[in-house]
Amino acid sequence: MDEIRLAATKILYSVVTNGAWANVELAQVLRQEKFDDRDRRFCTELVYGTTKAGASLDWKISKYINRPLSKVDDKVLAVLRVAMYQIFFLDRVPNSAAVNESVELSKKFCGIGESKFVNGVLRSAIRAPHKSDFPTDDDVESLA
Repeated sequence: MDEIRLAATKILYSVVTNGAWANVELAQVLRQEKFDDRDRRFCTELVYGTTKAGASLDWKISKYINRPLSKVDDKVLAVLRVAMYQIFFLDRVPNSAAVNESVELSKKFCGIGESKFVNGVLRSAIRAPHKSDFPTDDDVESLA
Protein backbone atom coordinates (compact mmCIF):
# COMPACT_ATOMS: atom_id res chain seq x y z
CA MET A 1 0.00 0.00 0.00
CA ASP A 2 1.12 3.50 -0.78
CA GLU A 3 2.20 5.36 2.37
CA ILE A 4 1.94 8.74 0.64
CA ARG A 5 -1.73 8.29 -0.19
CA LEU A 6 -2.37 6.96 3.31
CA ALA A 7 -0.71 10.01 4.85
CA ALA A 8 -2.71 12.39 2.64
CA THR A 9 -5.96 10.57 3.45
CA LYS A 10 -5.28 10.68 7.19
CA ILE A 11 -4.55 14.40 6.98
CA LEU A 12 -7.79 15.08 5.10
CA TYR A 13 -9.74 12.90 7.52
CA SER A 14 -8.32 14.92 10.42
CA VAL A 15 -9.26 18.16 8.67
CA VAL A 16 -12.88 17.05 8.29
CA THR A 17 -13.40 15.31 11.65
CA ASN A 18 -11.21 17.38 13.98
CA GLY A 19 -11.32 20.75 12.26
CA ALA A 20 -7.56 20.64 11.78
CA TRP A 21 -5.77 22.98 9.38
CA ALA A 22 -4.49 21.17 6.30
CA ASN A 23 -1.20 23.08 6.19
CA VAL A 24 -0.41 22.42 9.86
CA GLU A 25 -1.27 18.71 9.62
CA LEU A 26 0.71 18.35 6.41
CA ALA A 27 3.79 20.05 7.86
CA GLN A 28 3.64 17.81 10.91
CA VAL A 29 3.35 14.63 8.83
CA LEU A 30 6.14 15.67 6.47
CA ARG A 31 8.43 16.32 9.47
CA GLN A 32 7.66 12.89 10.96
CA GLU A 33 7.75 10.75 7.81
CA LYS A 34 10.90 9.96 5.87
CA PHE A 35 9.52 10.69 2.41
CA ASP A 36 11.89 11.58 -0.37
CA ASP A 37 11.45 14.92 -2.14
CA ARG A 38 9.20 13.53 -4.88
CA ASP A 39 6.94 11.81 -2.36
CA ARG A 40 6.72 15.00 -0.29
CA ARG A 41 5.60 16.93 -3.36
CA PHE A 42 3.01 14.27 -4.25
CA CYS A 43 1.62 14.22 -0.71
CA THR A 44 1.42 18.01 -0.73
CA GLU A 45 -0.37 17.98 -4.09
CA LEU A 46 -2.89 15.41 -2.85
CA VAL A 47 -3.66 17.30 0.36
CA TYR A 48 -3.87 20.81 -1.07
CA GLY A 49 -5.50 19.75 -4.33
CA THR A 50 -8.15 17.66 -2.62
CA THR A 51 -8.83 20.43 -0.13
CA LYS A 52 -9.12 23.04 -2.85
CA ALA A 53 -11.40 20.88 -5.01
CA GLY A 54 -13.50 19.74 -2.04
CA ALA A 55 -16.98 20.79 -3.18
CA SER A 56 -16.27 19.72 -6.76
CA LEU A 57 -15.14 16.32 -5.55
CA ASP A 58 -18.22 15.93 -3.38
CA TRP A 59 -20.39 16.76 -6.42
CA LYS A 60 -18.60 14.12 -8.48
CA ILE A 61 -18.79 11.48 -5.73
CA SER A 62 -22.50 12.12 -5.26
CA LYS A 63 -23.13 11.25 -8.91
CA TYR A 64 -21.75 7.72 -8.43
CA ILE A 65 -23.42 6.73 -5.17
CA ASN A 66 -27.07 6.16 -4.39
CA ARG A 67 -27.17 7.73 -0.93
CA PRO A 68 -26.50 11.19 0.46
CA LEU A 69 -22.87 12.04 1.25
CA SER A 70 -23.88 12.58 4.87
CA LYS A 71 -24.57 8.83 5.10
CA VAL A 72 -21.08 7.87 3.91
CA ASP A 73 -18.50 7.19 6.63
CA ASP A 74 -15.95 10.01 6.97
CA LYS A 75 -13.00 7.64 6.44
CA VAL A 76 -14.53 6.27 3.25
CA LEU A 77 -15.28 9.79 2.08
CA ALA A 78 -11.66 10.82 2.67
CA VAL A 79 -10.44 7.88 0.58
CA LEU A 80 -12.94 8.66 -2.18
CA ARG A 81 -11.99 12.34 -2.27
CA VAL A 82 -8.28 11.62 -2.66
CA ALA A 83 -8.97 8.98 -5.31
CA MET A 84 -11.42 11.13 -7.27
CA TYR A 85 -8.93 14.01 -7.19
CA GLN A 86 -6.35 11.73 -8.79
CA ILE A 87 -8.80 10.44 -11.40
CA PHE A 88 -10.32 13.77 -12.46
CA PHE A 89 -7.62 16.35 -11.75
CA LEU A 90 -4.20 14.66 -12.01
CA ASP A 91 -3.16 13.72 -15.53
CA ARG A 92 0.07 12.00 -14.56
CA VAL A 93 -1.54 9.40 -12.28
CA PRO A 94 -3.02 6.48 -14.23
CA ASN A 95 -6.63 5.76 -13.29
CA SER A 96 -5.81 2.12 -12.62
CA ALA A 97 -3.14 3.13 -10.10
CA ALA A 98 -5.51 5.55 -8.37
CA VAL A 99 -8.19 2.85 -8.06
CA ASN A 100 -5.93 -0.01 -7.02
CA GLU A 101 -4.02 2.00 -4.44
CA SER A 102 -7.22 3.53 -3.06
CA VAL A 103 -8.88 0.12 -2.69
CA GLU A 104 -5.82 -1.22 -0.85
CA LEU A 105 -5.73 1.92 1.30
CA SER A 106 -9.44 1.55 2.15
CA LYS A 107 -8.88 -2.06 3.27
CA LYS A 108 -6.38 -0.84 5.85
CA PHE A 109 -8.00 2.49 6.75
CA CYS A 110 -11.72 1.61 6.56
CA GLY A 111 -12.19 -2.15 6.39
CA ILE A 112 -12.85 -4.86 3.81
CA GLY A 113 -16.55 -4.10 3.33
CA GLU A 114 -15.90 -0.44 2.63
CA SER A 115 -13.13 -1.30 0.19
CA LYS A 116 -15.70 -3.02 -2.04
CA PHE A 117 -17.82 0.13 -1.97
CA VAL A 118 -14.79 2.29 -2.81
CA ASN A 119 -13.87 -0.05 -5.67
CA GLY A 120 -17.39 0.11 -7.12
CA VAL A 121 -17.62 3.90 -6.92
CA LEU A 122 -14.20 4.47 -8.47
CA ARG A 123 -14.71 1.95 -11.27
CA SER A 124 -18.06 3.57 -12.06
CA ALA A 125 -16.32 6.94 -12.23
CA ILE A 126 -13.76 5.59 -14.70
CA ARG A 127 -16.39 3.86 -16.85
CA ALA A 128 -18.69 6.90 -17.01
CA PRO A 129 -16.61 10.02 -16.34
CA HIS A 130 -19.13 12.34 -18.02
CA LYS A 131 -21.84 11.33 -15.57
CA SER A 132 -20.35 13.81 -13.11
CA ASP A 133 -19.75 16.68 -15.52
CA PHE A 134 -20.79 20.06 -14.23
CA PRO A 135 -23.86 21.64 -15.81
CA THR A 136 -23.31 23.99 -18.72
CA ASP A 137 -24.99 27.36 -19.26
CA ASP A 138 -27.83 25.56 -21.03
CA ASP A 139 -28.39 23.35 -18.00
CA VAL A 140 -28.30 25.98 -15.25
CA GLU A 141 -31.78 25.01 -14.00
CA SER A 142 -30.41 21.67 -12.80
CA LEU A 143 -28.36 23.52 -10.17
CA ALA A 144 -31.43 25.09 -8.60
